[in-house]
Amino acid sequence: MIKTQPSTYIQSHIVLLLLSFICIVLAGLLIYQTAHQVRRRPIPVPRQTNVDLVQEWMTITYIGRTYDIPIPYLLESLAINPADSSKKNLKELAKERSQNTADFIESVKKSIKAFQTTPQ
Repeated sequence: MIKTQPSTYIQSHIVLLLLSFICIVLAGLLIYQTAHQVRRRPIPVPRQTNVDLVQEWMTITYIGRTYDIPIPYLLESLAINPADSSKKNLKELAKERSQNTADFIESVKKSIKAFQTTPQ
């Protein structure tokens, strides 16, 4: 039977206590920091639902984010090639399709309304 010296035994316990204390302090700091960040976060802006606000300067991506509509849904419902729509606004997309801008915007509005009325 090996006997350890009492000083080694006490030292190991002191080291373990210090490590435990350090871990508790670090965990507390992380919890505090996380809680502080959550409180600072602004309240999210509610998504737009009024389709009458759609204008010719808006892009498909902007409309998707503003109205909380998946961009692939908009592209498919409007028959737009995803590569063509990256940075183009509705006026440019209507011009490419040889379509009146107002008529194209109306079709965008109809697409938005159709998505909004579909149960998710």
